[in-house]
Amino acid sequence: MYQLEWEKTNEGNARLLCMKETPAELVLPEKIKGLPLTEVGPYCFKNNKFIERVTLPDTIKKIDRMAFYNCTGLRELELGAAVTEFGGDAFMNCHNLHNLLIRCGAYDKSGARLVLQQISSDMRVHFMGDMGKEEALILFPEYYETYDEVAPAHLFGRNIEGEGFRARQCFKEGIFEYTRYDSIFQKACAEEQVTTLCEMALNRLIYPVGLSEAAKRQYMDFTKSHMDVIGKKVIVSRDITTLQFLCERQLVNRETFDQFIPLAAENEWAEGTVFLLRLKEQHFHQKEKTDKYDFDEF
Repeated sequence: MYQLEWEKTNEGNARLLCMKETPAELVLPEKIKGLPLTEVGPYCFKNNKFIERVTLPDTIKKIDRMAFYNCTGLRELELGAAVTEFGGDAFMNCHNLHNLLIRCGAYDKSGARLVLQQISSDMRVHFMGDMGKEEALILFPEYYETYDEVAPAHLFGRNIEGEGFRARQCFKEGIFEYTRYDSIFQKACAEEQVTTLCEMALNRLIYPVGLSEAAKRQYMDFTKSHMDVIGKKVIVSRDITTLQFLCERQLVNRETFDQFIPLAAENEWAEGTVFLLRLKEQHFHQKEKTDKYDFDEF
């Protein structure tokens, strides 16, 4: 059982100050001693090397500065839409944090952008709607910032590389703008790695929130032309759901699909091999042509 230290705020709520003996997957309570837990205090989880996943209750409104400082094992954070205030460097050195789950609808206001502004590495934002059903999944690619000194004034020019920075600007008043995100894909094709682009495209096709027909065609064309990369990733990760989606949407052709089966066997995925054979029978089965003769012709 983990131990926690807390204090009462001026508003009569609870502020979490420190956690001890935390499990790898931590779910914080909505109340402490009957008071709503509304804040995660400064340095609350600092240097916690064991914590991997944190779920914050809907009552949390603020995550203070350096709250997760040096949590190098943290890989996933789940929070409600009420979190709209983040202190500086709240996620400093959280190099393995790549998944943010937000309990809100795809078009709801949230603190997603505030989290993304503090993390420059790859981030996947999952918008979880009613009953925990995923409504949208957006990949925000990694980006890099460098500064060059401009002599002799000793000023510094800021350089940003990667479409991840531009993707993080696709918010308006806390609400994500899907059309704006789709508009950066063409430029991203010139800068991002193919694996990153495949994930961006496939996510938008699987979760087509606000997806225009033009953007849909753009993503479908890219997906079809890079199905070898997508297929390998899906099979290595043993993702049966995506395999079925690719076939149902006719994004993969017979020739490419035939390469999936030996790849699944090579990865010792017996269940996937059987499933692929079933999909092949369902989506690519072609009856052999048989010659028919009329005896009257003889």
